[in-house]
Amino acid sequence: MFPSSPLTVLSPAGVADMDVMVASATGTSRVDPASHQIAFLSNTKPNIDHVFAGTAEQLQLRGFTRFRSFAKATAGRPAPDEIIDEIARTCTIAVVGSCD
Repeated sequence: MFPSSPLTVLSPAGVADMDVMVASATGTSRVDPASHQIAFLSNTKPNIDHVFAGTAEQLQLRGFTRFRSFAKATAGRPAPDEIIDEIARTCTIAVVGSCD
């Protein structure tokens, strides 16, 4: 079960509730952190490592412990099929980010 105070995520689209986002992503209102592996897919832009580190830290506070990191070669190209396939095969949640 998640702590009573939700994680606040700041994004260009507004403020998002991480508990709701995770529940939506997994299709359930109760999420067992131990049953999920989270993929972080970087587009290799500057500062994305800081955003992902902070996100992972907040997820760890909620009991998530299994993370994998992936990176695209450049921001201007889509991720190769091999990376997408690996994420789909091994992870249940994906976090994709872009920063400067």
